[in-house]
Amino acid sequence: IEHICWDGCMFPNAVLEDGSTWNTILDAMIKVRDAQ
Repeated sequence: IEHICWDGCMFPNAVLEDGSTWNTILDAMIKVRDAQ
């Protein structure tokens, strides 16, 4: 699994600090990875 650095450009810090939002982000990342 490649390490992905968001650098705050894709998501604002407020979103990243929301734990529940991470579940959505990680789920999207998994879907993108599986699609490749």
